[in-house]
Amino acid sequence: MNEKLYHQVPKKMEGNMLFPLNKLTENLGEEVGGKLTTEESNKYNDTAGRKNLTEKTIPPLDNAKWNDVIHLTPIHPSVTRKALIEAGRENPPDWEYFEIDPHSLDIENTTVYLAKGDDINAELTSDDFTKFNPSEITKYSELPKETRDHYKDFIKQGKNPFLTHKVPHILSKTPIDISRAKKV
Repeated sequence: MNEKLYHQVPKKMEGNMLFPLNKLTENLGEEVGGKLTTEESNKYNDTAGRKNLTEKTIPPLDNAKWNDVIHLTPIHPSVTRKALIEAGRENPPDWEYFEIDPHSLDIENTTVYLAKGDDINAELTSDDFTKFNPSEITKYSELPKETRDHYKDFIKQGKNPFLTHKVPHILSKTPIDISRAKKV
């Protein structure tokens, strides 16, 4: 069972800290942070209704917005890649991820989003989250069957699947130091 968390290495990584998307300009300055915010925000500008995600609030983190937190996955990237291949995707990108120790996160500013709902536009409630306990990460480290089915359905239709569909997210409101993080 996996006991680590993962965050995709940003294409234009600056420095040794991961910041929430909405905090890039504040922490990296207008020139660098503003440009990165625009580039990274583009992933929400699609036709699948994900633009609404950026306005969602996270009740356990003082109603921080979706882009006010860092999203981490408890699924090892090799598991996701293998599932994509099994679902019929030829040559999925071989993304690079930071491997992060869950014990290094600020517990009070971190929560687990359970990703159990089907309606991407539904308001998030406290029931959609659970308390973050770094010692319980293995509970979330297997790729759900619903995720594998989603991959198959979307690939069969010629669409790109959402990699974290039905995968619990670990959400951190606090910047994360990745200076010692291993890349996988």
